[in-house]
Amino acid sequence: MHIVYLFTILGLMTQYAIGQTFEEVGLSLGVTATYDNPGQFGGGCAIEDINGDGLMDILAASGTGHPLMIYLRTGNEYTLDAGLGCGITSAAQTSQILFGDYDNDGHRDVFVGNWGSENLLFRSNGNGTYSDVTSFTGVDGGSAQTSAACWLDYNNDGWLDLYVTNYDISSAGRPDYRNVLYRNNEGVNFTDVTEQAGVADSADRAPLAVISFDFDNDLDADIYIANDRNQRGTLFRNNGDGTFSDAGDETGIEPRMFGMGCAISDLNHDGWWDLYVTNDPIGNLLFESNGDGTWEEVASQRGVTVNYGCWGTEFLDFDMDGDDDLYVANMAPPMPRDYLFENTGNGYFTDVSVAEGVNDQEMTFGFAKGDLDNDGDMDMLASNIEDRPYVYLNRSSGFNYIRVRTQGVQTNRDGVGAKVVVYAGSLVMQQFVCAGQSYASSSDPRLLFSLGTQNYADSIVVLWPSGVRDTWRNLDGNRDYVLEEGVSLDVPTLPPLTISFELRQNYPNPFNPVSTIEFQLNTPSEVELSVYNPLGQRVATLVDEPMSAGLHRVQFDGTELTSGSYVYRLTANGHSQNRVMTLLK
Repeated sequence: MHIVYLFTILGLMTQYAIGQTFEEVGLSLGVTATYDNPGQFGGGCAIEDINGDGLMDILAASGTGHPLMIYLRTGNEYTLDAGLGCGITSAAQTSQILFGDYDNDGHRDVFVGNWGSENLLFRSNGNGTYSDVTSFTGVDGGSAQTSAACWLDYNNDGWLDLYVTNYDISSAGRPDYRNVLYRNNEGVNFTDVTEQAGVADSADRAPLAVISFDFDNDLDADIYIANDRNQRGTLFRNNGDGTFSDAGDETGIEPRMFGMGCAISDLNHDGWWDLYVTNDPIGNLLFESNGDGTWEEVASQRGVTVNYGCWGTEFLDFDMDGDDDLYVANMAPPMPRDYLFENTGNGYFTDVSVAEGVNDQEMTFGFAKGDLDNDGDMDMLASNIEDRPYVYLNRSSGFNYIRVRTQGVQTNRDGVGAKVVVYAGSLVMQQFVCAGQSYASSSDPRLLFSLGTQNYADSIVVLWPSGVRDTWRNLDGNRDYVLEEGVSLDVPTLPPLTISFELRQNYPNPFNPVSTIEFQLNTPSEVELSVYNPLGQRVATLVDEPMSAGLHRVQFDGTELTSGSYVYRLTANGHSQNRVMTLLK
């Protein structure tokens, strides 16, 4: 069932060609403010429900002396707030707008990165207003030229940390313009741990975009930085001990470029993340994973080089066929038009910009995706300089969808770093919960999946950074779900979960090479106890037989395995529990 919550066709006065997927409706909705840019870089944008009314609002960066462009959804239009009501204010030249729940209170906060002025952090008060907590939390960054930022939980302690990139326009390699990793001190404030973690990067680098994702599938947060000025991109591998190593050379992701934006997707559905990086007219780059933590560059073969000065970018399934398509923002004359590429499903992309109604011929920098009208398809927001933001509503229909948000318990509240896999008939789709990608932008935090011709999802699997693995089955389509770590919510077709067993933490932990696992059965049960590596592959089956009620002990020997974290899962009478153990040799 296709449900429209916010907009109606009659409520909009703009015209679009019949058969086109997108209609640009910014003017008719009242999104009219202009970004006046005094420098060489534009800013990002964001799609977020900032006042908690269930309607997605719009934010866009602003030039020096102008407040942030904040549009609150009211009825069939947007009203310019400019921070006067909600309290999110900045009169500097803004680059990054980044939402994330740093204090785990269930209300998403916002980091605002600025060029040449102090950065700002606003804490949500939970009532549609925000308080400036910059000086208290210690993330102002001085007067550096902040170009981008991302939230991540680099030490898997359940609190979102913040990574900020700074761009030295002078090319002098100023040490005060280094990138900064701020460790979250349990939602109170932040500590600069850049040097200890090893993520300052070289002083001559010129970062313009950053994304944190788990490129090697080992359940921790790695960092990729797209660098400008013909510098190689930087890939920091998380070592799992609070430090990072530069992995660019060994992974095949280190070509020199003028990197300006980045996004990830699992394009070939192999369980590994592919990375797209926008570039100058030399051409954008698509790094396709080889399935072993290395990549091969295939943009030309896939048809997505573009060969203009490109910035913001995102993968999105605009036609709801289960394959991720691609949007690329372009600001370079003489052809500053944006590109929408359709994934043909056979490894290639086709430019369908004009055919599908993407008509932005302004100089676009930021780009965000989200379901602005809550109708179950993906809309788009592009921020331009010397012009208003463009708002594209998706007018397609006749499909089924499911939309989810992750909610961590051991993991950070937003679930940043989780992998979500949806199974629906022949479709298998996965998305990664990111907080910051594209160029300086924040997309809708809800993940949207196509269900194809089915009106339900066969199952949804979430692999959390904590190592917990949850599965929900037989979820009705065309609705929203909150997927809570360790608990299934809003799944009426599932029977109530009755816990008839307890899986206990192994001891000793960490261990080398033998550890004991205990579990308590309240009733006689068919039991399976297995161990999985960080890739989700089973490496050992310890129990697979009927067992009596009572306390049971099993020894696990990791002699043949490498050091790292492993998930052990107990399944009894159709229900499962997971725990994580660490083998340290």
